[in-house]
Amino acid sequence: MTEEREIDLKQLLLVVLMHKNLIALAAVICCIAGVIYGAMKAPKPVAAPAGEEPDQHTQETVETYLSDKHVYDVQKNALERQITELSDLLGGVETYLRESPAMTIDPYRATTASAELYVIREDTAELAADGTFSLPTETNRILNAYSMSVTREIGSLEAVAEALDTKTIYLKDLVYCSIDYRAASLVITVTGPEKVFADKLLDGVLGKIERVQSDIKSRYGDHETMLVRHAPVEEPNTTLLSGQQTALNAVTDYANRITNAKAALDKLTEPEVPGGIEVSEVPDGETTAEAVMISGGGISPKQLVKFGGIGFAGGLFASMFFVALYYILTNRVLSADEFNNRYRMRAITMLPGTKQAGAKRRMAMRGRDSAFLRMSEEEQYEVAATNLSVYAPDVKDIILTGSIPAPRLQKLAETLTQRIDGVRFAAASNINEDAQALQALKEHEHVIVVEECLASNYSETDRAYQTLRDWDKKVIGSIVLG
Repeated sequence: MTEEREIDLKQLLLVVLMHKNLIALAAVICCIAGVIYGAMKAPKPVAAPAGEEPDQHTQETVETYLSDKHVYDVQKNALERQITELSDLLGGVETYLRESPAMTIDPYRATTASAELYVIREDTAELAADGTFSLPTETNRILNAYSMSVTREIGSLEAVAEALDTKTIYLKDLVYCSIDYRAASLVITVTGPEKVFADKLLDGVLGKIERVQSDIKSRYGDHETMLVRHAPVEEPNTTLLSGQQTALNAVTDYANRITNAKAALDKLTEPEVPGGIEVSEVPDGETTAEAVMISGGGISPKQLVKFGGIGFAGGLFASMFFVALYYILTNRVLSADEFNNRYRMRAITMLPGTKQAGAKRRMAMRGRDSAFLRMSEEEQYEVAATNLSVYAPDVKDIILTGSIPAPRLQKLAETLTQRIDGVRFAAASNINEDAQALQALKEHEHVIVVEECLASNYSETDRAYQTLRDWDKKVIGSIVLG
């Protein structure tokens, strides 16, 4: 009796795992073979004779490498320089955010102190045709001179900065100057977190105006000034708010640009030096054509890793393929379920097989097989007795037949006779090859087929089962040794 065999993927995986040591050994051997092949494939020494130019192919290889290396170096240096500059800028902005008073003031409740410096001359502002006022040229120059002096002198307010517990570099963001052309005045506005801060800063600025006034009169002509100072007030300051938002946006912008530059740097791949080429650098650190010489080619570590990896992967998959192929093409009994399904038999029980192959056979077992093997020996025989009482309740004489060796089959028959009351078991091993076994089979009507996983062969069991059918023997079921 022959039937097509079903391929169980789960059992196929178990068979592959059963041979994991063999698969690992094959992978390691192939890896070593790959490394040896990579070493043999390394380019031979290519030394140019003294006084002679290397051949055209070698020269082209050198020039291509130098070109690629130059592009790589330029891009790498540019990105590294960009990252350094952006990091410095980001550090400066972060320091400003941390230390500048302008970043700690609430722009919606800022304290503002102001003063107006009026320039008095005989000429006055004139109303233009478009409705705007324009100052005479000299008055305009004088006001601009005071405005620039205020801006310039802020950097010298060390005493004021120390009193306010800050640095002079941050005071310029708190002082604003604008010219009122209608009133011919310079409007000076300072901002602070509180009234005392604003008053001290405004005092310092106005003090600088008194120092530069004589110099401006000598340069732009005699004039009179009048200073009107206003009391500090708490009010929203949109200019301060805009400056704070600009600083915060700068942090995000610099951080994003640094991240993008680092990502671009990581993507750069340095060109590999061709085999047989020795690269050196000239004093300025750049690789040039004169710095490249043809020398004895060596074994590239990257090449060895490459071929070793290919060999390992190839050996791994090839050995797994052949193990799987063995499972598909093998003609041996792999499990009790498979055997019983093939011949449509009922399982009487499953008993342990030989100790030598026990571990491997358990790995190949699945389904009911593993459940049987987890039982104790006493439980396995109890299962056999129970199944016989159901499948053949009135049978008292049973013969065991199969392809396992006759001594083992005879011993099993004796053990079953002792453990199962009221039933006598005989043995007939290899009925297609042993005349005495065939004669013993002829004298019994009821049969139990006994086979062993990974030992019994389907070609033999097919012939034996066909004999049983031809003789109209009643097959009660099977006992598979695992």
